[in-house]
Amino acid sequence: ERRLSRTDAVWRVRVTVDDEAQPVKLMLAWTDAPGHGLGGATPAWNNDLDLEVDHDGNTYLGNVLGGSGWSVTGGVADPMNNAEGVLLGPTASGDLEITVRGRNLTSDGVPGVGNATDQDFALVCYNCSQAPDFVFEDTSREILTCGEDEVTVPVRLLPRGGFSDPVTLAVVDLPMGVSASFEE
Repeated sequence: ERRLSRTDAVWRVRVTVDDEAQPVKLMLAWTDAPGHGLGGATPAWNNDLDLEVDHDGNTYLGNVLGGSGWSVTGGVADPMNNAEGVLLGPTASGDLEITVRGRNLTSDGVPGVGNATDQDFALVCYNCSQAPDFVFEDTSREILTCGEDEVTVPVRLLPRGGFSDPVTLAVVDLPMGVSASFEE
């Protein structure tokens, strides 16, 4: 499911360029919640999503195009269109990290589902495939305990796209006197 539920929420995916002799074309689109329809200087759109693509240490923002028609670095995220594209010319190779950011979610983009400020979206990437990766699944968001000597929190690592590399887990920012360990 591709949906953001609040301002500043992010969705990310890593992809691999399939053929560096071909361009990479990404398009993000969403059906915005109905605007006021009054026209004039008052914006008629509600929710704002931003497309960001990181490649080789460079960040490309949706709808920031150079004179050649290809995406360029720099610029400002598009604040008003509900379709954003990043176009990378031939010779792009390796991995891309795609981020969809909920820049400003003020309205219900998915009536009857989720909360009052959610927005679904579609993302299409031409000439790329999902890079092998894994998902860290934690069933508990926070742990409340009082007087317990030991607490067990089950987590799962779910491989995607044939991912099989070893994974090292760590816990950071634990309160003083608390430790953590992992076991299979």
